[in-house]
Amino acid sequence: MEIRTVPRPDVLHRSATEIVWPASSRQEKFAAKVHRVLGNVLMHDAVLRQSLVERYGFAVEEARSIDNLKAFLLWDSYSGHEREAAKELARRKGRLRSAVAGGLGVRNAPLLVFRKSGMSSEEARLESVLEGLAIEDLPSQRGF
Repeated sequence: MEIRTVPRPDVLHRSATEIVWPASSRQEKFAAKVHRVLGNVLMHDAVLRQSLVERYGFAVEEARSIDNLKAFLLWDSYSGHEREAAKELARRKGRLRSAVAGGLGVRNAPLLVFRKSGMSSEEARLESVLEGLAIEDLPSQRGF
């Protein structure tokens, strides 16, 4: 009898980027605070909520920080609205930064670097190959 083992989750890394770029506990706390404050700002500021969240489905997925001077934020939006959301985000970046600085209670606001979250070209190619294999495998499952 074969015993199957369930792969254990990687408790040392929250995401794939953390394997390459590990964060200290201080960096994690600061990034979590920036993420929480940014979420509150997006929900409570009517202009930002209407222009980013409701119109384009803007959402911040992950926050990373090397130090207290810069925060990298992975964001996503509704499919097909990425370009418009990026333009609106660039337009509202100053308002977001000042609101985050106020929420953090710091004199020097961290620079917010927004990066679009999504599949890279290599991941998209791999996904299409897997879909093709699944389609080819369908007739054999039906008994044809």
